[in-house]
Amino acid sequence: MEYTNPIFMNMPLVSVVMPLFNAEKYVGDAVESVLSQSYTNFELIIVNDASTDKSAACVQGIVDRRIVIVENEYNLGIVASRNRGLALAKGKYIAILDSDDIALPNRLEKQVAFLEANPEYGICGSYYHVINGLGKKILSFKVPVSSADNKTFLLFNVPFCHSTIMMPTALAQSLAYKEGFDIIEDYEIAHRISKKFKIGNLPEYTTLYRVHGNNISISKLNKMREVRRKLDAQILEDLQIYFSDNELDLHSNFINGCYDYFEDEEKMEDLEHWLIRLYRFVKQQPNYNMVFLRKMISVRWWNLCVQTNNWTFLWNTTLLSEFSGFYFINNFKQLTSRFLKQMDVI
Repeated sequence: MEYTNPIFMNMPLVSVVMPLFNAEKYVGDAVESVLSQSYTNFELIIVNDASTDKSAACVQGIVDRRIVIVENEYNLGIVASRNRGLALAKGKYIAILDSDDIALPNRLEKQVAFLEANPEYGICGSYYHVINGLGKKILSFKVPVSSADNKTFLLFNVPFCHSTIMMPTALAQSLAYKEGFDIIEDYEIAHRISKKFKIGNLPEYTTLYRVHGNNISISKLNKMREVRRKLDAQILEDLQIYFSDNELDLHSNFINGCYDYFEDEEKMEDLEHWLIRLYRFVKQQPNYNMVFLRKMISVRWWNLCVQTNNWTFLWNTTLLSEFSGFYFINNFKQLTSRFLKQMDVI
């Protein structure tokens, strides 16, 4: 029986968009986590992308008037399926939840409250727990909270777990997910939103993100890196900093942890010069957190030097004078343990 809390009767409708493809093991729990939300004024749009397992039967067997099931005649892929869900949304806000993840009970309530109070924000995400295929918690991630930290983080990586985000529907529909950026479509749309709106994360856990053998980010890592290079170029172009093809290769391989690219000293020297130029350029721009950027560069630089055994570049480097040797020498424990564990920066 559906229960409607009168407290939320006059609150804006939320459209939860859930793409579905071969997730029969998990989709039931994902749907139930939405139906169990404290915030009840929502519709759940499930876009079944021509699943070949029993996913369709799993969702069709759940009776709730708030569920809208859409069937793709053939497999369209994740970007087209997400966009089909966006186009059908009737709510003021769109919340994303993938079919193998779980929303904690107060997620929608807290995000609606934040966006209603902060209309200048184009994305609201949150902290999240990582679970395995059996539902056991294995990690917890505290992502950046403030808009400045998130915008800074976007230079190197996506600061959101996509299954945590809520966006204004009009904004999401006008931008949509971009074809050609499959696998990192969440990063690409977050970047475009960040150019015109504030972006932030709630400093609390609202979602369980499931990692298992079928996750796209694991099974298609090489393809992801190819697409990432294209997005890295777009981000630098939008920043309006000049870069050569060689500098793009250095930048993209560095931020994506491709350590084998930096086996010779010449590339390490070129990378060092590029990072200093990038840092000085961003320093002149508004709305970035430079302390946070120094941490991001420092952690990656430390790990690159350790992984490639380039100890000379770890300690005898121009980055020391740029970021302050005191910071490196006295805070390397923080750089390599606390920050690395709490922030998904590698």
